[in-house]
Amino acid sequence: MNWKKISLVLAVFIVFFVPSVSAAEWTVCSSGCDYTKIQDAVNAADPGDIILVGDGTYTENVYVYKTLTIRSENGSASTIVQAANSNDYIFEVDISSVNITGFTITGATGDSNAGIYLKNADYCTISNNDILNNYNGILLENSSSNTITNNNASSNSLMGIYLESSSNNTIINNNINSNKRAGIELYYSSNNTIINNNANSNTWYGIYLGWDSSSNTITNNNLNNNRYGIYICWDSSSNTITNNNLNNNGDGIHIYWSSSNTITNNNLNLNNWNGIYLFSSPCNLIYHNNFINNINLQVYSNIPGNYFNNSLGEGNYWSDIVTDNLNLTDTDGDGIYDSGSQYPYSKVNDGHVSDYVVDYGPYVDQGNWSSIRTYNIPLISGWNLISTPLQPENTSIKAVLCDLTGRVIVTTYNTTTDGWYIYDTKPSETATLTEMVAGKGYWLYSESDQTLTITGTPPVSPDIDLQPGWNLIGCNYLTPKNISDVLSSCGPIVVLNYNTGGGSWEVYNSTAPVFFLNTFTEMEPGKGYWVSVTSISG
Repeated sequence: MNWKKISLVLAVFIVFFVPSVSAAEWTVCSSGCDYTKIQDAVNAADPGDIILVGDGTYTENVYVYKTLTIRSENGSASTIVQAANSNDYIFEVDISSVNITGFTITGATGDSNAGIYLKNADYCTISNNDILNNYNGILLENSSSNTITNNNASSNSLMGIYLESSSNNTIINNNINSNKRAGIELYYSSNNTIINNNANSNTWYGIYLGWDSSSNTITNNNLNNNRYGIYICWDSSSNTITNNNLNNNGDGIHIYWSSSNTITNNNLNLNNWNGIYLFSSPCNLIYHNNFINNINLQVYSNIPGNYFNNSLGEGNYWSDIVTDNLNLTDTDGDGIYDSGSQYPYSKVNDGHVSDYVVDYGPYVDQGNWSSIRTYNIPLISGWNLISTPLQPENTSIKAVLCDLTGRVIVTTYNTTTDGWYIYDTKPSETATLTEMVAGKGYWLYSESDQTLTITGTPPVSPDIDLQPGWNLIGCNYLTPKNISDVLSSCGPIVVLNYNTGGGSWEVYNSTAPVFFLNTFTEMEPGKGYWVSVTSISG
């Protein structure tokens, strides 16, 4: 492989297609800095600049109308922004690509106000803030493709995080506890990802999806001690709810006049009313859940039409299924009850459920539900630029490549260390690359046309960390995705795709002039990509 040639290609794209960025930094502190007020620094800064805020308490309401990064020097414990006017937003943002990180934000207590308010603002990042004792913690209105991560949005008078008419946002790794109405609430908001959050002890809802909030993904959240762990209502359909813990709520999941949601791999334990409550909500798919000792009913439904087993005949685990009088048997030993005088699991056969709840594939034991899949990556003789869209069960590079024949060479680039790592099946070569994981791109040399089969699980999050400069990455999706969607929070980007069959390069440039035609626009599973970013914006 001609590394000099590749380096030359990258250099050409850097010169002609990567915009030059030189961000100024403005400092704010009580004395000795550029400014003593955050708003004064915002007014003075140019778009793309950084405002660094020193320790202290700042009493002001900040209007952000330029693309800026506003961050504290030493984190939220040391840097407090409190409302000068409690009837106004503390940070009000009406422009895209703003980053706010590392503050305690408090005191916006007037009706409908918020600690941080995004209106018509896309591609912003809100991170590592303590947003406490406001009316709303974080409020998004008509704002899309934003990232809200690692915040503590708790003890607010209405919602911790509230989205209205806002789509394609990512809410990840936040603590959203003890808010007076809801931890996270969505109205008319679709295609959002809510992952790895703690939304506990909120007065009404851990997570609320209402009024046509559809196609959202709610994964790996802890939703405990709320009146409703998850509440879905008024034509909010096609949401995916998976791998959540819903314990000690009133209802674990409550669905009202909403259909076609998928509820799988959740733990619903000791909820005081029902594990799941369904009212006039047909065509929901409910399987691979653990229903354990929910007090009133494990599941209530007032109409038929929900499905408690998927097309493979696999249902749920029900804690009361072990009682002697159910007389169920697992005739083929696959861990699923499939016969017996009390089969299937239902109210008629002593199940702790309402009418219209019938599980034709109940599990013998509490499940740790497997999501193991396989994905085939075609290789041609020569060099291939690939990635694995699944996280391999065994990430050892020898295990991943075990089915390939002939000599195989794999190499990858680490942006942080500016180093190349290599593995070669030729015994005399010393390996510096020892594993293959999802999210990274790899150059793979094969002596012949063959297929690399990856066995593993989809990544918990499709997000990939990028560093300024060139990154060799993969596509953490199992279906093709538009580059503008996958890398929307990264600011100006250049993406290179190596056309293995033609031995040629394709390019996507987010800031190219109109006369420049991007030669590809989608990232595909199984392929690797060179991605250049000029700064970390999300």
